[in-house]
Amino acid sequence: MKPFIILIAAVIVSAVACNKDKITTIPQLNLKSISPGTVFTNDVISIKGEYSDQEGDLDSVLVLYKFFNGTTAVFPFSDTFRYSVKSFDIPVNTKEAEITIQYQYNNLDPANGYPAKLPGLAKDTTAAFGIIIKDAEGNRSEYKETEQIRIKKS
Repeated sequence: MKPFIILIAAVIVSAVACNKDKITTIPQLNLKSISPGTVFTNDVISIKGEYSDQEGDLDSVLVLYKFFNGTTAVFPFSDTFRYSVKSFDIPVNTKEAEITIQYQYNNLDPANGYPAKLPGLAKDTTAAFGIIIKDAEGNRSEYKETEQIRIKKS
């Protein structure tokens, strides 16, 4: 009887472990890092993560800027931006990939090649970035937020 119980337990643990790594129809996002921890004028902020989507039909990335005044989030300018997956050079029908979102702080020169600019701020601020990915069918990942970073005034 004891070997039978151990066998049943092993099957249950195995089934749960295998199910955890499945690629789903709902896009999955896992943020790995944001750098640098302290940002100065012209620095490039890099948000790195990985995503998966069963159909490989990723459509867009939604980014929410969150600036903090102490512990309260404040939004000094338009706060949510949508970027086409084409701007990230991800091949069509890619089911799993790493993704990097980059912003250059306080350099609004359109010729510098970065997909997004983050305008200068009037005072030192703590910030975080919220990310949601969306596929062509309209399925959205869960909201994920980066760790907070410090942005120095321009």
